[in-house]
Amino acid sequence: MCRVIISAILWTVLAAFPVSATTIHVPDDYPLIMDAMVFATAGDTVLVECGVYYEGNIQMKSGVTLMSETGQYNCAMIDAQNMSRVIECVDCDENTAIIGFTIAGGYVTSSMSYGGGISCSNSSPQLENLDIIVCQVRAVDAYGGGGLGCLNSSPTLTNVEFRGCVLVDATAHGGGAMVVLGASSPTLDNVRFKMNWTTDSWGGALSVEGYGGQRVSMNDVTFTGNSAATSGGGMHVGGCTTVTGGVVFHDNWAPKGGGVHLETCRPCTLSDVTFTENTAASGRGGGLLDETSPDGTLTLTNATFLDNTAATGGGGMACNAANLPTISYATFARNSAATGGGLDVAGSAVKISNATFCGNDASSAGGGIYLDYTSSLDLDASIIAYSTSGEAIGQWGYTPPVITCTDIYGNAGGDWVGVIAPLGGINGNFTLDPLFCDAINGDFTLAGDSPCLPPYNSCGVLIGAHGQGCPPATGLEDGGESVVAVHPATPNPFGHRTALSYELPSAGMVGVRVFDVSGRLVRTLVDAEYQEAGPRTLVWNGRDDSGRPAASGVYFFRVDIGGESMRRRAVLLR
Repeated sequence: MCRVIISAILWTVLAAFPVSATTIHVPDDYPLIMDAMVFATAGDTVLVECGVYYEGNIQMKSGVTLMSETGQYNCAMIDAQNMSRVIECVDCDENTAIIGFTIAGGYVTSSMSYGGGISCSNSSPQLENLDIIVCQVRAVDAYGGGGLGCLNSSPTLTNVEFRGCVLVDATAHGGGAMVVLGASSPTLDNVRFKMNWTTDSWGGALSVEGYGGQRVSMNDVTFTGNSAATSGGGMHVGGCTTVTGGVVFHDNWAPKGGGVHLETCRPCTLSDVTFTENTAASGRGGGLLDETSPDGTLTLTNATFLDNTAATGGGGMACNAANLPTISYATFARNSAATGGGLDVAGSAVKISNATFCGNDASSAGGGIYLDYTSSLDLDASIIAYSTSGEAIGQWGYTPPVITCTDIYGNAGGDWVGVIAPLGGINGNFTLDPLFCDAINGDFTLAGDSPCLPPYNSCGVLIGAHGQGCPPATGLEDGGESVVAVHPATPNPFGHRTALSYELPSAGMVGVRVFDVSGRLVRTLVDAEYQEAGPRTLVWNGRDDSGRPAASGVYFFRVDIGGESMRRRAVLLR
């Protein structure tokens, strides 16, 4: 009895006078990370020497920092060798951190499991400078997330890459790399998902699931080369609130929703998002498939859809039984599908303003937009131009959409034809060349005398997604060519640097600047410099004028030589 009383008094004293935080060294103090974690307490740091550690089932403690000695991912690897999960966080607060590791070989096969590399339950750790590679969850009834699983958790991810993670056999949940479950609100900043996949479900890289009020915030996130067995090659979103910004979906694949599949979001906001070269192999929505019915809505703004493909409808985007999606300041270019090369709408009421459709292709109907008989469209201040196949707007039905202040021009299958024929020439609608600065190279900003600029149309508004980006189109006759050779950026897309080459036929003043899709100046490479005749090559390192890394997305080089201004597009994928 005395011992019990003395022990109780001792613990009371220790609680009143806590021991100061200490640093525990691995392997000097303990040979294994899991052993060091057993003896760590809140405020401690477990500092790991560079090297490879073959262990798993490491149990994080709340308030403890686990960090490699350099804090960089290539310093220390923790490899579970396909025998267990690597790290588990349960009830860990926001003062918990995992910094500077490669997490590899995580493997979980238990029922309802999630997070083969790292799992978080009721936790909000800081995950920084991590490579999470070749981790997997394998079970028919698994919850998913080969690399990271979050249940009622809100981790913050900074400079994290998921690569080669997979969800195997699961049919009721998704997320090859990461799954978000329950009331979770993770934050992702500078995160890369590369070549992750699911074998039997959705969300090749990321799946956000359930009705727990999730909010996924993203900035500078890229999804590249991911694939899903059913839908959402890059990302699948079901029953949640998702906010994204500065996000790129490139070269992802799925039967439908090649880049993203939105399903029963409530509501869903996507902004500053780029979709390039995604594929819906057998269904709709090459870049994005919106199925947010019946109790959710999508708000899509500042989005770019380039070179996406769908087997059936909506090369760029498809809305299927979607609940009142709203699209503004979006660009759809060079997308292709059977119907709705740019956008395909079925069973949905869509509102679009300040959109630019250019060079899309539909083998059956609707080079720019296609509507089925159950859909409606409110289109304002937009451009539909140069569809390579199909009319501007195709419709299976008889009720015309509402169209105002819109320029429809140069579409292979016709402009104001079919059900929209009576709308041409009224309500501010017209048919004139929009005078893009360089549509061939992906620059859809407008020449200074474009009829889509406010001073030159009867509505007095900006028409299309982009404002003025070059001087009035008076320098060249139709079909003429510039005597200045400006070559495409190489490589493109690029991760860290890309080169732009040009050749001057004679000496003159040169300016070369980099702009984002909104027309904001990002970097000045050459500022009014006199250059001699001959070839030049400039390298952009993906940083702005202050030296900060530019976010992933579409950028334009503007080359001003003498009286000419030319543009070349480049896609930055971090």
